[in-house]
Amino acid sequence: MRSRPSYPSLLAAATLLILVSPLLLAEFDKPDKLPAESVTVKKLEAKVAETEGTSGLEDEVKIRLLDFYRKALDNLKTAASDIQAAAEYTRLMEEAPFRITTQRDATVDLQSQAADTLDV
Repeated sequence: MRSRPSYPSLLAAATLLILVSPLLLAEFDKPDKLPAESVTVKKLEAKVAETEGTSGLEDEVKIRLLDFYRKALDNLKTAASDIQAAAEYTRLMEEAPFRITTQRDATVDLQSQAADTLDV
């Protein structure tokens, strides 16, 4: 004969089931897509010019804003160069099989020419 579970263990199991059930029924949220290029170099350069021309800001605030804008400009330029580098690497990877075949054929041709010109 099997013993019945105690009341505290049943209570703990029921509590655990109640706490976990919403997680089991929940659907995962899809992350919102960021707008493409919402910050551009032109916009940041306009902000820099606007901030430099504004006389109502304290000097410390103006310096901090200009520093943030210039850092953002540097980050955008770095991102653009990284994108170009990635495109170049992708192009090189796509060309690699053709270049390997070309080099292999050239090597075979050179080896056959070298074998023909050797006097044994």
